[in-house]
Amino acid sequence: MQIQSTINNIRQIVKSKPMTAPSFRTTATDGCKVHTNMPVKYKSGKAILSSIYVEETLGYEPTIFTKIKNFLGKTMGEYHYTINPKTKTINKGYIETDPKYRNKGVGEIMRLSSIMELKENHISAIELDALPEAIQFHSKYKFEPNLKKKESTVAILESISELPKLDKESKTKAKELIAQIHHNKPPYTEELNTNDEKAVNGFMTEYIETHKNNWQDANFHQLLPMKLTSERVQKNSDFFNKLFQKHGIDYVV
Repeated sequence: MQIQSTINNIRQIVKSKPMTAPSFRTTATDGCKVHTNMPVKYKSGKAILSSIYVEETLGYEPTIFTKIKNFLGKTMGEYHYTINPKTKTINKGYIETDPKYRNKGVGEIMRLSSIMELKENHISAIELDALPEAIQFHSKYKFEPNLKKKESTVAILESISELPKLDKESKTKAKELIAQIHHNKPPYTEELNTNDEKAVNGFMTEYIETHKNNWQDANFHQLLPMKLTSERVQKNSDFFNKLFQKHGIDYVV
């Protein structure tokens, strides 16, 4: 009985071990904040999450480089993106996880890293062009379709309408939206009008959710503009805060 009691006490101590409280450093020139190095938990162990900030040089936008390394110094994943100081958006992001560490929460930790920097820098949104195979990943973290350009929107809808294994209802809706876009005036503008933009992005949001379990049949193999706003992060604060806790990060949005 005493041995079991001791084991239970040890388990309780391990469970109650404090999480990492992130601290942030401010760049001297434009005041951008990035978190300092911190230990994080992933599915198979612990690692170090780091971010560095490169200020605007030679016409290049300010860029944040995020890495996760194991305790042997092996890079498990990288994420880099730019900050547009005028629009207060994070964009041109690219996440890459070493194949050995996929499905272990590494990509998820890097997404949380960007959300911390979104909040600390009062960024209005994270915008990206999602690779076809990454659309479901970004959707999981509350990103929404952000189609605005007529040409690329029609191209995506046409691809959906031609998918051989897709349900008839989705194909029909895609064709109807194409006809709607072509019918509405003015016909030669590059941007979708407000009504078409709302209709298309609503359709795409539902499409991604409906086909998340058969994405191999529904994947339209084109880049999809997506967006996560600060308001949407706040609206889903419970979701994100549970992820921070899961990875041993003492941070709330």
